[in-house]
Amino acid sequence: MRNSWKTSRRVAIAKIKAGWKRLPLPPGDFVPINPLQAGDRKVLITKAGNGCSILTTVWGDRVHICVLNLATARRLLAQHREDLNSISIDLKSIVPKGFLRTMEGEDHKTYRKLFSRAMAGSVARSAVTDVCVIIDQGVTGMLDGGTETEVQRVLEQIALRVLIRTLVGVRSHTAAFDEIEQQFRAMGPDGFVWKIGPSQRAAFKIIYNRLLALITDANGEIGIDSNSVLGRLVNGDLIDSTTIGNLIYMVEMGRSDFQSLFSWIVRFIGDDPSILRQAFSSQPPTSGVSRAQAVVLEALRMEQSIALMRSVKRDFVFDGLLIPKGAAVRICLWEIHKAASTFEDALTFNSDRFLQREFSADQFAPFGLGHHRCPAAEFTTQIASLFVEAYARARCV
Repeated sequence: MRNSWKTSRRVAIAKIKAGWKRLPLPPGDFVPINPLQAGDRKVLITKAGNGCSILTTVWGDRVHICVLNLATARRLLAQHREDLNSISIDLKSIVPKGFLRTMEGEDHKTYRKLFSRAMAGSVARSAVTDVCVIIDQGVTGMLDGGTETEVQRVLEQIALRVLIRTLVGVRSHTAAFDEIEQQFRAMGPDGFVWKIGPSQRAAFKIIYNRLLALITDANGEIGIDSNSVLGRLVNGDLIDSTTIGNLIYMVEMGRSDFQSLFSWIVRFIGDDPSILRQAFSSQPPTSGVSRAQAVVLEALRMEQSIALMRSVKRDFVFDGLLIPKGAAVRICLWEIHKAASTFEDALTFNSDRFLQREFSADQFAPFGLGHHRCPAAEFTTQIASLFVEAYARARCV
């Protein structure tokens, strides 16, 4: 009842503002999309196919402006960057300047540049060997049988261990690695926890202090892999509590993201002998993407359900439409990536499409867009490609 009252109040305020300013709101008449999508996940795809690129809806108790076209979304974010805030987890109670995704201004510019440099290029060769061992061991155990819950547990374990090795730079089969892994599990034993509570604070503090101890040992030398993201940050221009805190939460959030991506890959390629053989025997591409990379990109296109979210700080006008303060701008990536005008047979998994052509940034944006685009795009694709190859190898052998 309370949510219904809040929703009605927010809708009424938006309509009053539009009438007072003599500006139309985006079409849509505040349709609640929760129940619509529960019955048909493709409901917004239909609206986008009818030429609607921006739509006023209600999601939960909040007005949502759904953007159903990447070119439109890019223009909106570029023109109204100062009118929008990114929506993500609030880490300011444990990380001084908060999470990178939610930073703005000079703070965002400084820390984004730092992480972009640290994540640039391929995963170090020394780490790739360890990553392959972690993935191979996990996949082998997964294929020995088990329930869906057990399979998901293994995929989460692979994701967490790979991220500890590559982002934090702690080598596996060490006491430090085991301790850090244990504390990450304490932060979210049943999955990612959005609200910071006592358990998250306690585990975060232990991981943070352990990393400080590893960064510089008694002899003043780095106690972690210098080619890891943390190792590169240590050698960079700035290493502080905000840097380390962000890295910890990149692992914490990333393990859920990678678990989902691994799960989609397993589901889509499954026992398909054609995909498995090609991924298993594929050679490094001379240009474009490899078979394994194509599988990763198609899995992201098919199932990445995340929508880019921005909170509207003040009223603004976009393409003659009033975007009211307090609304959420929702860039619907799942729906955008099913556009029939861009992707032939868009609701069918077909990794060949990424081998046959290249898609522009206005057609395919699995890692976001604008100044908050994920700096770990290449890193993610490489790690997931190693998983595809390991899974295909295990199935074929």
